[in-house]
Amino acid sequence: MHIVNPAPPTALATATPDILLNPNHKYVSILITVTVPGENMKKLRFRLLSVSSDEPWNGTGDGDKGVDWSFNSGVNPIFTESHTPQYSFTEAVRSPSHGWGLPGRNELCTLLRAERSGRGDGRVYTIRAEVMRPDGTVIPASVQVLVPKK
Repeated sequence: MHIVNPAPPTALATATPDILLNPNHKYVSILITVTVPGENMKKLRFRLLSVSSDEPWNGTGDGDKGVDWSFNSGVNPIFTESHTPQYSFTEAVRSPSHGWGLPGRNELCTLLRAERSGRGDGRVYTIRAEVMRPDGTVIPASVQVLVPKK
């Protein structure tokens, strides 16, 4: 007897827009679409788990506009935890039970500030999403949005 473990399902995330060309310090609405090939999308639940940046929320050389992202989708759009590790990386994360949308709602939204440090090489936002199957299995996905240095 030969037992084959099937490959775990993969979730794919896309961001529209995925490049913020005008760093004018204003929020831009970003549509995150998550799909899981081979799955019945109507039975899956989706949420944005976190947003992170390779630049600090309020660093030097970026206009110092404060909080650079906000969730505005899901059951509970409030972050439940925020931490800033020592390596100049900032991330806001939801707790495990918050933010799950209704089944089949695979389009999520976040606001990102079109801002980057004038001293750096451009900003990279990373948005992490999760998909929950009916059996409770959670599948991760992520996508990046760039604010390039001109």
